[in-house]
Amino acid sequence: MLHCFCWCVASPLLPEYILDADIKKELENSNPVQLQRMRIQADQGIEASQYQLGLAYLYGANGIHKDLNEARLWFKKAALQGSSRAQTNLGILYSMETTNLNEAQSWFKQAIQRDDSNIDAKWMLGRLLYDAMELDSAAHWFQEASNQGSVKGHFYLGIMYEYGLGGLPVDFRKSLQLYTAASSGDSNARYYAGLQILYGRGTKQDFTVAGRMISSAAHAGIPEAMLTLGKLFTHGQGVEMDYRLALGWFARVMQYASEGSEVYQRALASQLELQSLVDMSDTKMFEKIKSYL
Repeated sequence: MLHCFCWCVASPLLPEYILDADIKKELENSNPVQLQRMRIQADQGIEASQYQLGLAYLYGANGIHKDLNEARLWFKKAALQGSSRAQTNLGILYSMETTNLNEAQSWFKQAIQRDDSNIDAKWMLGRLLYDAMELDSAAHWFQEASNQGSVKGHFYLGIMYEYGLGGLPVDFRKSLQLYTAASSGDSNARYYAGLQILYGRGTKQDFTVAGRMISSAAHAGIPEAMLTLGKLFTHGQGVEMDYRLALGWFARVMQYASEGSEVYQRALASQLELQSLVDMSDTKMFEKIKSYL
């Protein structure tokens, strides 16, 4: 039987969360005249142009080289004029610097005050507070974001309910409900939902459904899901037993995860253990498999 392991996500806020990232291609294809007009308008204090110029420096554009300091400068100009989106992006940039986490929190709070519908600022503020172990406050902002339909809000609030954090009770049914609500737009949520179904936490145990959800998360690049999928192939739970595929998923974990990480070490140990089974004679393999299960 598999042992139950669950990893709380604790990665920093990433550049991929920058708002309006879809403008990147548009900026790359902008002609010099458009960019010059944008710069002139930004210099004149037009908020929208300042924000767009910040994005141009963040991603680089036709004739504008990437410059994080310039991006921050123009986001700040727009933020000081009240742009909630610029305030959010500033919060993300500052959150990537461990010495500026208070500054990041401040910008997220300003973004929310400016626009209460800014669900991204709400869940991101919750994440910073979660990482700072201010769990009651984190739960509040995850709940706020979740109430407004935020996928990330659903996911992180699910973690709070699964583990009883932030003053919330342990409630597996509620956490599974939240993970499921987020699963269509978040690979981590699919993995967490799959784990709960795998172990029958808050629902009837169903290896087939769990295997499908964990496989989806693994194919989306979640190392922990890859490791669990490898174990499922090892044991034939929810999927057909296949040592070759199991070894392949363990190897894939080590391609995605850093060598010193726990998930890397666990994948390496699982790979070595299973490889020793495969290398044994059929009789010995049968006996070893029984003890391994």
